[in-house]
Amino acid sequence: MDSSSLQWMMASLGIGFVGLMFYIYMAICLMLIAQKTNTKYSWLAWIPIANVFLMAMIAKRPWWWALIIVIAFAVAAAMMNGPLGWLGWVIYLAAVVLTIIIWIGICQARNRPGWWVILLLIPIVNLVILGVLAFSK
Repeated sequence: MDSSSLQWMMASLGIGFVGLMFYIYMAICLMLIAQKTNTKYSWLAWIPIANVFLMAMIAKRPWWWALIIVIAFAVAAAMMNGPLGWLGWVIYLAAVVLTIIIWIGICQARNRPGWWVILLLIPIVNLVILGVLAFSK
């Protein structure tokens, strides 16, 4: 194995580890938020895609909002590189807007102002805001 292959493998492992740590932190925070808002099935925070349904429940939105978000992201990803790539981006943007609305509801469910969702869009700051939503009284 040459040194460039080894460097690539080590970088990939490092990125994967950071991603896993972020996923665990996000799941813990979402589970605690669900518990503190008396939302059933807080364990859904650990299951990909199901956690979107949990977020909708915390925000007091209907289950089909989560379904629309999941389908929209999947359709957008499939369309972005095709001849209708612009439509994929429009669908993606719509899914992002719905996700932001759900996060506004989550902030409000934790008695925090809805504008905090803006802070969730800022890297590193979003980790702090998630922690405040999850760990504060």
